[in-house]
Amino acid sequence: MIGIFDSGLGGKFFLEKAQKIFPNEKFILFQDSEFMPYGNKSKEKVFERSLFAIDFLKSQGAKKIICACNTASLVLDFFGFNDSCVFSLFESLKNICVLNEKKDVSLNILCTKLTGEFLINSSTFAFHEIIPLSDLAGIIEEKKLTFDYLKDNLNGLSGVVLLGCTHFSAIKNDLADLNFDFIDVCDVFLSDFKNKGVFL
Repeated sequence: MIGIFDSGLGGKFFLEKAQKIFPNEKFILFQDSEFMPYGNKSKEKVFERSLFAIDFLKSQGAKKIICACNTASLVLDFFGFNDSCVFSLFESLKNICVLNEKKDVSLNILCTKLTGEFLINSSTFAFHEIIPLSDLAGIIEEKKLTFDYLKDNLNGLSGVVLLGCTHFSAIKNDLADLNFDFIDVCDVFLSDFKNKGVFL
């Protein structure tokens, strides 16, 4: 059984993607709505909740665990967390940046407040623009319309947009309507792991 954890609807979005790619796998989701969104919390609190989620999923029989939150993935790396059965989005995020360096395209990232703080101070990741949208996950949780919000906040932005929060899977149609090319790090992660046969 594969465990997944994230805050709020982000985990649900990720689970739906994973079930389509791995239809024969059994999944269990720790949807941490009580502490949603992780991106507006301190790194210490996110680390504490991540460890809690991992321990819970192990207690429920999960043999492999996916940290489906970009913020939590960066936090686990920051604190040097290492567990062979826990997989995060960190490597996929890094690989996207490495591959993009070979292309003449501006790569921007839409992310949470805490993710933005990590990326601004990081030498590992290179983005043209880092755009923390601290209230977007909450807007998505409340199922409010996002088109005008994105139009206002992305005005003048050019290049490819990387969705740096699992919640942001919900804004793909709006980004397309605004004529943005985009990459969903969750899709890249799941594709990578399918190709590597990690869950087989």
